[in-house]
Amino acid sequence: RYEYFPNPGELISVSLFHKRMEDPIVSIVRNTSGSGSFKSWQNSPSGFIQGIELEYQKRFFDYFTFATNGTYIRSEIEGVTDDRGVSLGSGTVFEGQPEWIFNARLSFDHPDWGVQANLNYNYVSEVLTNVSADPRVANIFQRGVHSLDFIASKEFGDGWKLKMSIKNLLDSEREQFYEGEDLVYDGYSTGRTFGIGLSYDY
Repeated sequence: RYEYFPNPGELISVSLFHKRMEDPIVSIVRNTSGSGSFKSWQNSPSGFIQGIELEYQKRFFDYFTFATNGTYIRSEIEGVTDDRGVSLGSGTVFEGQPEWIFNARLSFDHPDWGVQANLNYNYVSEVLTNVSADPRVANIFQRGVHSLDFIASKEFGDGWKLKMSIKNLLDSEREQFYEGEDLVYDGYSTGRTFGIGLSYDY
């Protein structure tokens, strides 16, 4: 990891990472008689994750901070087999591990006003969610997801603090699909979440 601090509160960094794992656990989808299916878990012989992360943070106009980081990840698992050595398919990439992750944050902090506010953006590219145990059925991936959150607070005299938040402003749909096919396995939306709270510290 290399870090450089141009000014107080500012950062430029580059990180490299590599990790090899033995017997990682993989989610397996097995078909039942009829049209049903069920999920179980199986160990892959081995797998690895490696990549690079870039990070940048900059302060401006005294009260604002912009921070961002992006990560590229390459991952791979060996083919999954059952107790008899029969192939259950290969995830090729590590389950739950996206190839790209991107975060950005715009912050406002004014101590004299007692006001703090953050706008947070996050993007995660598609991820493998299930390895198919049926060679006739493709593996299942989840499409990339964008999210945007807003959080703010205001401090008053005598220890009172008002907080509010709006989570998942974009309300992106979580959609799972069969690899290499234009066919949806599952899809849902979590909806937006609104919060407000009043606290007192003494």
